[in-house]
Amino acid sequence: MDEIYINKLIKDIEKVEKFIQQADNAIEFLLPVENSAPLDRKIFALYQSYCKLPYNPEKSDSITTAATNVILTKMVNEMKQELEKEEPKKQEKFDDIIELLKQDQLEKSKLIKEFSFEFKPDDKSSETRELQSELTRDVKKIIAKFIKYSNLNLNEKDFKEILHDAMQFTNQLCRNIEWLEPPANLRFFTETLVKNNVLYYKDGQVKLIVR
Repeated sequence: MDEIYINKLIKDIEKVEKFIQQADNAIEFLLPVENSAPLDRKIFALYQSYCKLPYNPEKSDSITTAATNVILTKMVNEMKQELEKEEPKKQEKFDDIIELLKQDQLEKSKLIKEFSFEFKPDDKSSETRELQSELTRDVKKIIAKFIKYSNLNLNEKDFKEILHDAMQFTNQLCRNIEWLEPPANLRFFTETLVKNNVLYYKDGQVKLIVR
């Protein structure tokens, strides 16, 4: 800390301590006078006191500045501690969501390998449709959780819009072996999937990693 500032702060504290001592001496001296004074004089003295402004330090007062700095530093440190406590929890939830996305992607990859999307009216295709419907519902839940934890300030309208776009884009990825360009509002979503080895990325386009 700057030595000049410290010296100024020490001098200001010494001045305030002297003022406090003078005030204590004055109070001690005046107490007997107050007790023996008639009531009308006490009332007049109180009126005169209330008419005067109390001590109000300047904005540049070093003691006030130092005290404010201490309080703010304490508040910042407390906030940092709270954030450090919450970060592992948030990361754990985030990792769980990524893992669910990976598991679902593996299930869909198996379907892509085993069955054609040209369904035939038999029991096998009916079961496949049912399985795909269940997977679609699961993906929707996973994406909803992902968006919720990644964009805490979204209003309901924007949340539904991004959820719809993410669901639609996920379906396109699962049904398309070609490279696709992700929508602008899903950039955070696709970047996370690329980082977690769910999607390939090349020249602004992505593709599902089929294992």
